[in-house]
Order: sequence, then C-alpha cells, then structure tokens
Amino acid sequence: MELKTCEYCGTAYDARLRQCPLCGRTAEGPAAPAEPERTSPVPEKSAQSAPAERPAPGRRLRQDAGAPKAARGYAGKRLRTASAPQPSDAQSAPGEAVYAIPKWMMTVLCVILGAAVLGGALLAFSRLGWSPLYREPTLEAPVQPAEPAQPEPEQATVQQPAEPAQPDENRYMNEEDQKHDQTPEPAQEQESVSCTSLTLSAPTVTFEEAGRFFNITFTRTPADCTEPVAFSSSDETVATVSEQGKIIAVNAGSAVITAQCGEQTAQCLVTCDFAYVGTGAAEGDPAELALNKDDLTFMNAGEQYTLSVTGAPDGARITWQSSDESIVTVSENGVLTAKGKGTATVKAAVDDSELTCIVRCNFEDRSGEGECTISNSDVTMGVKGETFQISLRDADGNKITGLLWVSSDVSVCSVDGTGVVKAEGKGTAYVSTTYNGVTYQCIVRCNIK
Repeated sequence: MELKTCEYCGTAYDARLRQCPLCGRTAEGPAAPAEPERTSPVPEKSAQSAPAERPAPGRRLRQDAGAPKAARGYAGKRLRTASAPQPSDAQSAPGEAVYAIPKWMMTVLCVILGAAVLGGALLAFSRLGWSPLYREPTLEAPVQPAEPAQPEPEQATVQQPAEPAQPDENRYMNEEDQKHDQTPEPAQEQESVSCTSLTLSAPTVTFEEAGRFFNITFTRTPADCTEPVAFSSSDETVATVSEQGKIIAVNAGSAVITAQCGEQTAQCLVTCDFAYVGTGAAEGDPAELALNKDDLTFMNAGEQYTLSVTGAPDGARITWQSSDESIVTVSENGVLTAKGKGTATVKAAVDDSELTCIVRCNFEDRSGEGECTISNSDVTMGVKGETFQISLRDADGNKITGLLWVSSDVSVCSVDGTGVVKAEGKGTAYVSTTYNGVTYQCIVRCNIK
C-alpha cells in the first residue's frame, strides 16, 4: 500500500485518500471547519472509545491513558493499519468550499470598491452642484424677476405718464437752456478782456522780387484774449496784407504793416528792393535811380543793413564805397556793417550816376547825465507810418513805466504814452521824457519821399 504524509499534522495515511483522516485537510486546500470523528483500530471488545483529540499542526496526537497503543511503523512513525472511512459527498463538500482568501486580493477588492464609491459620490455631487450653496443662485434666479415685476406696474401707473408729458419735457428743456445760457456769460467776460501786449513774428521783411509773399504771425497776451487782430498796410502800392497776415510784395519801396488788437498795435517794416514797375515814367524811358535808404542810424556795433538801388537797368554794375570804414563798411552787394561810433557816408555808383546814404553809428544810447539809459538816441525813418519803440531803463536794466513822452514836432513824428514813435512827415524832431529831474531825448529823422 502506498502511503502519503500530511503536510500539516505529519500523519502517514493511504495515498488514495483525498484528505488526512486525522486533521481533515488536503494537501492543496485549508483545513475543514469540522473534523469527522476518528475511529481507532481497537478490538471489538471495547464498546466505546474515547474521542481522539485534534492535534496541533506539526505535532502528534497523544493517545489517552485508557486507549491501546498503536503499532509503530517505519522511522518511528505511527502507522495506520485500518483504512479511514471515506467521507461522503455531503461531508467533503463543506471542506472543499472553504478556502482562506489572500490578503493582497482583499486589499485590491477594497481599493476597487472604495474607488467606485468615491467616483459615484463625485458624480452625484457634480450633478447637484457640489454643495447646497451652489444651488442658492438657482433658487434666487426665479425670485429676481418677480421683484422688479412689482415696481414696473407702479411706474407705469404714476411715473411713466408723467415723464412723456410735454409740459415736463419743456420744463426740463428750459432748465437746460438756462444752463447753456449761463455758460456763455463767462465767455462774454473773456471776450471783453482787453489785449495787454501784441508782438509780430518779424519786425522787418525784405522782398527782392514782385509777387513774393510772407506769412506773418502774432502773439498776444493774455492767451485767452479773443479780440480780433486786424492787419493794414501803409502803402498798398508797395505791399499788401490779408486778414490772415499774408504780406505780398507789389512794387519797389517801403511800407509798414500794422497789426492791431484792441488798443495794442505792432508793426513790421516791409522793404521791396527791386525795380519799380509802375507807370510814373513813359514807356521805354529809364526809371529814376534811387536808394532804398538815404539816411540810416545804427545803435549797436555789428548791426547790418542792406542797401539797394531801384531803377537800375538790367546788368548794370553797381560800385559801393564807404567814406570811413572804421565807422561802417559796405560789401559789393550793398550790405552795411556798423563798426564804430560816428557818422559816415556810403556811395553807390551806377554808370555815370552816384547815390549817397548817410550812416550814423550811435552806440551810446544814453542822453542826459542821470543813471538811466534811453533805448534810442538817434533814429532815421524813411516811410510814413513807420514806428519804433522807445523806452527808458534804470541802472539795473529795469524798464521804467508810467513816463510821459513828448514830441517836439508832431507833424514830423508822434509818440503815445507807451513810447511808440510814429513817422508823420518829412523833417527832424526830438522825442523826450523827464525822470527824477533829468531829461532824456532821442532825435528822430524822417526822410519821407
């Protein structure tokens, strides 16, 4: 007979048996929950035998004191001479179905079940909005349209008919019109603000060809002054000026462009240095030769002025010469340059004709024995209406205001309270003022042709 040793209790039993007759375990599965009663090979004389105890795994079951000893087999092991009863299908089924589940498998199952529960909870919360607070807007949303619905009928019954009423609209329109009517009132006050100062962008302009133009601009104070500025020309046969300040050269000669803003005026001297194109001479006759200036005064060293000859034939050669180059020099193009104090003459020779200009260099602008200085002591003007500004300054260079300026001959030149001297006619006159008992004066030569 082939024997088989139990892995759990070490009992040798018939190899044809599926499970150990002692512990009830098979070689492949766990122990059965209940162990069938074991029969020991005892003589038939004993009617009852004590039940055998279930040994612990790996240890032999000791026999009771009253039980007969079994014969020992090979290697000191206990041998079973009697075959254990075959368990029935009813008894083996429970032993075969009961197995111990491994811990790792239980862990995996728990993780899977937990993940499923968590996923279901997340899905449910996402459907419900994660929290009851999220559902509050949905509950308030239907309440909001109900709240404005209540004042709407009230406005429709009381306020709405009052707004479209014509008397109310006219009343509001009238109030707005009154506001707009009140806003221009300060604007009218600004328009009434008088101009305190007016200056032009260029004090002198020289043209060398008829038809040329120059756009002169002005600056006035205060900046918010809205009084209009008007331009005028003293001789429109020489130069014209538009309302916007566009000066156009017409004929040879000189003219004064005056800009006036309220009580303030500013002037620009326009010189046209080209042959006269009028009808003063018969057709084919040569024009009369003349200089654009025959008397000139310089107030500062290095000051320059350009002399020109009018009426000279085309291609004529003009020769310039100064009587004293230490006082004034002249270039081959007629440019005069003040050098030193004194008086000299500059001559222009054209073919057989000779023209002369008197040049005065008065570098010391002071007349009188006081500490104050006058801006001009000798001025020559050649055009009627030409002006210049005269002033008096103290020892610190500050301009003295409130002075009374007087002209010795108003038919030659006039002067206003601000010191603006204006050429009125041909001749010589003096403009003077008195300050702290000292009289300061300026000689004015008007060589008007």
